[in-house]
Amino acid sequence: MPEASASVTASVPEQPPVHHHDSKPRKKGWRVLLWRFWPLLAMAGVAIFFFVWLGASTTKPSKDCAFKIPENPNVMPRRMTQCVRLEQARTNSALTLGLSGRHSMPRDQGLLFVFAQPSRQCMWMKDMHFALDMLWLDDQHKIIHIEKDVKPESYPASYCGPGNTKYVVELNTGIVDQAGLHDGQILDL
Repeated sequence: MPEASASVTASVPEQPPVHHHDSKPRKKGWRVLLWRFWPLLAMAGVAIFFFVWLGASTTKPSKDCAFKIPENPNVMPRRMTQCVRLEQARTNSALTLGLSGRHSMPRDQGLLFVFAQPSRQCMWMKDMHFALDMLWLDDQHKIIHIEKDVKPESYPASYCGPGNTKYVVELNTGIVDQAGLHDGQILDL
């Protein structure tokens, strides 16, 4: 019988790891992605912040300038330089809530109620903390009715416009007079 020969293993010298042109070992997985795309991620974060900051509300802003009011109503002659911007209330909850619960509103802002169909619309001052001027508009944005200086204490009284009301605008009291708004005038909504 032949003798069993012992297996011989050749020893291979250990090779040092191969590196690319730089001396740093390559990063693996998500760290590589984070390192390569951090500027893009930072820009996306900033964009998301501004999107949420500007648009995260049950109401949304309408056009930049519905009409103008004097920057300082006590200075003569009055120059109409300050734009009034209107938030839009379109959802049922926003239409029901309106400005209720707010303690104030900037002088150059208002709330535009947008109704699905023209009809008779009534407004009230439930849970209001400041007086309002109210405008009722038809589907052509023409003012068809105005109520001025409606006070919170008037609740539960309702203020109604004609049967063809498509929009109602609520403004701080006095704005209708300062802007010179009147029946028949068309607003740029």
